[in-house]
Amino acid sequence: AKEAIKGKPAPEILDSMIASGAMKTEHYEIVSYEGLVDQAKSLGYSEAAKLLQANLKDEKTTLKKLEELEPKLSTKVNKLGS
Repeated sequence: AKEAIKGKPAPEILDSMIASGAMKTEHYEIVSYEGLVDQAKSLGYSEAAKLLQANLKDEKTTLKKLEELEPKLSTKVNKLGS
């Protein structure tokens, strides 16, 4: 990534790289929250599980938005190579 930034890539490429990194982060967060929800439930912390479940829902919503955005960004990057 550092090499790509040194070369002053087009904004479309940077946007695509940022979106990819954000999707990766969302996947990690989703898996983490899924584990935390399960742990809270098994320990009998239903209120904590409920709050964690709300966070999990938010993370999944964010990931969905990024996944919807990604094809548009890829199209812009592909047009640069044409």
